[in-house]
Amino acid sequence: MLRRVHIYVCSSKDLEPESAGGTEIGKMLFHLYRQGVRSELGLIRMVTEGEPPPAAEAE
Repeated sequence: MLRRVHIYVCSSKDLEPESAGGTEIGKMLFHLYRQGVRSELGLIRMVTEGEPPPAAEAE
């Protein structure tokens, strides 16, 4: 699930997942997950800072 979110967020920000920016997003996602954010949609919303989330299929 974290990988799906990571790929989606990197794509929406036009970043390669293995780039420096992609790595930072991955760290942020991992931190949020460890803090208790378990929903894909919740993670996407927190990492994209108010950008519109994908359709309901993310949940």
